Amino acid sequence: EDLFSPPLVMTSFVSQAKGHEKFYLPVKDMVEIRDVLESQLAEYNNEFAAMNLVLFDDAVFHVCRISRITDNPCGHALLVGVGGSGKQSL
Repeated sequence: EDLFSPPLVMTSFVSQAKGHEKFYLPVKDMVEIRDVLESQLAEYNNEFAAMNLVLFDDAVFHVCRISRITDNPCGHALLVGVGGSGKQSL
């Protein structure tokens, strides 16, 4: 039963996108977080060069992790992977 349970995803940018203060809360619905990320990506594409990204589940999880790290004071991360895997895009 625990093997097939949905993963626990916690973010602060979903509550902020809804107009609330920045609270670090669990996200109950992946559709909700995907909608927030796609709207932020559309906003980025309007201001800068267009990035046509496909936000699959693993990419969403990585964005949540990266956001958690960079929200902390002195937060640092090193993204490691093969070339062409989207490290710079995330």
